[in-house]
Amino acid sequence: MPIYEYRCTDCDQHFQKFQSMSAGSDGVRCPNCDGTEVERQLSVFSSTQSTGDSGRPAGCTPPAGGG
Repeated sequence: MPIYEYRCTDCDQHFQKFQSMSAGSDGVRCPNCDGTEVERQLSVFSSTQSTGDSGRPAGCTPPAGGG
């Protein structure tokens, strides 16, 4: 199950919740104020894959026409 990030619009608390991919934000409650007005946030992620000299991930080929 993925971890989703939320922000409570009542108290501005940011929190995370494990839930299935098909679940929406209905029924999600803020752990700080118990509010139900929450927004799913875009998650930021990073890659641990090493890059080549070009700055692209190793094994990636450049687009046609260079790059």
